[in-house]
Amino acid sequence: SVLVVERSTAIQRLFEVVLRNVADPLFIVADQEKASELLSAESIDIVIMEPQGPSEICWRLLDESVSSAIPTIVVTSRVDERIRDEAGRRGAAAFLSKPFKPEALQAIIRNIISTNHA
Repeated sequence: SVLVVERSTAIQRLFEVVLRNVADPLFIVADQEKASELLSAESIDIVIMEPQGPSEICWRLLDESVSSAIPTIVVTSRVDERIRDEAGRRGAAAFLSKPFKPEALQAIIRNIISTNHA
C-alpha cells in the first residue's frame, strides 16, 4: 500500500491517476497529522510526501516513516538543494522534483516493492 501526503487537490488527482496501477491500496491525505494516523492504523509499504513548512515539524513524517522502516519518497516543487540534502540525510529512499515524469515515479515504486519483497 502507498500513502501520499499532498495538499493540492489537483496534484492528489494526478497521483491517483499515476499510481492506480502500481499502488493497491492507495491512501491520499492532505496533511501530515492524517498521514501519521494512517501510519499507525494501516500497513503502509511506501510513503510519498512533500515536506510541508519551513521548520523541523515538516520533517517529522519522514523521520516517523524511516524509523518504521517504510521507504519514503520526497517530492517537492522547491528548487533547493538543501531540501534534497536534508531528505537524503534523514533517510529518504528517493527524491523527485515537481514536475516529475509519471514513469519515473512508477519505476521508483516498482523498484522499492521488488526490493522489499525479494
